[in-house]
Amino acid sequence: MNTNAVLQTIASRFSCRAYTDQIVDPADIDAIVQAGLEAPSAMNLQPWRIAVMTDPADLKALNDAGLAQLEVSNPTGYQRMMDRGGTLIYNAPAVIIVSVEDDDKAFSPLLDAGIVVSQLALAATSLGLNSCIAAFPGLGFQGEAGVQLATRYIPQGCRFAISLIIGHGQVANGQPHAIDRSRLVVTTEN
Repeated sequence: MNTNAVLQTIASRFSCRAYTDQIVDPADIDAIVQAGLEAPSAMNLQPWRIAVMTDPADLKALNDAGLAQLEVSNPTGYQRMMDRGGTLIYNAPAVIIVSVEDDDKAFSPLLDAGIVVSQLALAATSLGLNSCIAAFPGLGFQGEAGVQLATRYIPQGCRFAISLIIGHGQVANGQPHAIDRSRLVVTTEN
């Protein structure tokens, strides 16, 4: 099978769910965000906004507000988080929030946000960082405490789409998800 640095990065990325308290170098964050900004979008509308949360108080507020919302809205998901250490962001020192415009100009803003977060995750992996693509942190922008936090990280006229939790993993080289080739619908012969 053919391979190169990009394909190796894709194959080695995994969802990290335990981070050290080591701060992510701001230059690495800048490079990761740049990769997200370079993502393609439908009709080049670029309906996303990217915010970086590194303030420990804000990270704690996001985690606490999100867990409170999760406990009420999804008890099964809440129990899963409790079983994984009791945190939505796995004690990571940084969360990148991708929000999308809340209008109907964009053809597929959530798809575009998915492309952005994928590029963010691959950029993080290429720089030796670990990450986890996560929707649950969006709960941290709901409720009374969360709405106040949202005013700082989600621009007016936008809504949370997805996030990327990043940092230095307690396990640097985790296990990528299992590949299920039965999901391949069409293939070609050589």
